[in-house]
Amino acid sequence: MTSKYGQSAMTAEAMSVAGAGRGLRNNALNGAAYNLGQLVGGGEIDREDAVSVLLDAAVAAGLHPQEARPTIESGLRSGAAEPRSAPESTGAAYRPLRPPRRPTARPSAPKAGAEPPEKWQRKAGALVEFAHRLLLESDSQLEYLAGRGIGRDAVREHRLGWLPGETGAPPAYFRSRRSWGLGPKPTGKPDALWIPRGLVIPCSREGKLVRVRIRRPGEDLARDGDSKYIVLPGSGAHTFLAGDGDKAFVVVEAELDAVLVAQEAGDLATAAGLGSSSVKPDADTATAMAGAVSVLVALDFDRAGAKAWPWWEQTFDRAKRWPSVKGKDPGDDYQAGVDVRSWVLAGLPPALCSGEGMVGLQTSGLRVERAHRNIPGPLVELLTILRGHPVRIVRGPKGPEVDVPDKHYCYRAPNVIGRAVRLVEFDRLTRDYLARHPDRVITARNLLGPIGTVGLPTFGS
Repeated sequence: MTSKYGQSAMTAEAMSVAGAGRGLRNNALNGAAYNLGQLVGGGEIDREDAVSVLLDAAVAAGLHPQEARPTIESGLRSGAAEPRSAPESTGAAYRPLRPPRRPTARPSAPKAGAEPPEKWQRKAGALVEFAHRLLLESDSQLEYLAGRGIGRDAVREHRLGWLPGETGAPPAYFRSRRSWGLGPKPTGKPDALWIPRGLVIPCSREGKLVRVRIRRPGEDLARDGDSKYIVLPGSGAHTFLAGDGDKAFVVVEAELDAVLVAQEAGDLATAAGLGSSSVKPDADTATAMAGAVSVLVALDFDRAGAKAWPWWEQTFDRAKRWPSVKGKDPGDDYQAGVDVRSWVLAGLPPALCSGEGMVGLQTSGLRVERAHRNIPGPLVELLTILRGHPVRIVRGPKGPEVDVPDKHYCYRAPNVIGRAVRLVEFDRLTRDYLARHPDRVITARNLLGPIGTVGLPTFGS
């Protein structure tokens, strides 16, 4: 059972974690877990209480539970190895004893993308155009992309293509490496350039083709070691970018997910497709991200994505982990019915969500028209959260509160829930507006009410 001194310690440490800034949160959590672990070892704190308090504080600070739990467990174990109890003097205030400072590795610098040789660019460019024409003629492949939310306009904009292959099993193309400006292979047939069938995803910079990646069909992956994605030999190590802005970025793994995000929210942010959670952005992209107002890191919602997050948090001051809502990536979310644009809007700061980006937002049966651009940014941000996530606002005796009927969802999207709580609890205008709302339960459908009912034109007056 936790003592009074232990309760005081947990409160103090939880506040230190919740108030830690980006780049400091994980270290703050480790230190707090170490301190509470000492008191767990000394019998002042129940271990389950410590885990619960630290996890809540970590989520409030913006850490994901999947990242926070290992840090909490490690810190508690280290602290318990050096137990201590409350001071003998009655009423003594809690004083933390910080753990030894652990050296932290500096994040590795991204590499610059080397431009492929001119001969390669000519050959690869012809291949991309050939594949693009074939894709526009392939109803089955266009249907597959449409199932992932990618329309014909996006296919044309990004020159996506399809290569059906011409020989072999599975079908592929074989060309001379020398004709592409490439040196011989060290093994096998030295001059053979293998180009598998699949969806072609080109990457260009300043009008020059620098990389070609091919997504192979599942039926062609006969062996466990077969790769789903093949980068055409000679390609540069450039980051796939969909969009040309530099104010905000959404970082995803698959290039096709980047195409989807750009299609739905390219006016709000540039989508960056890395190809894998372990890949870092190239030097030019990293420089642009360092100067951006917001970097939403939406790597796949899995163990590898969680493992990759610390590098982003340490490298970019404005990075925020922004996992998908219902699946492991934006493509899964689209197929599950999530509004991808609303998901992006909910993660961006209000300053980036004004003007044209907000015109035409729709809730069920309600349209925010051009005449109502004066709706405050925080309220529109709350609207996007309510639209894209299973969250509602309930007006109770103590005022409006965020309600999440599916409690497990708090662990799936803690950043979204945390942002909703901040808007409802700490943004004065939003809280005042909700307090005057005529309905007790507030959702995306009735947040704005029939225009004028709640007094939007005189909001805050």
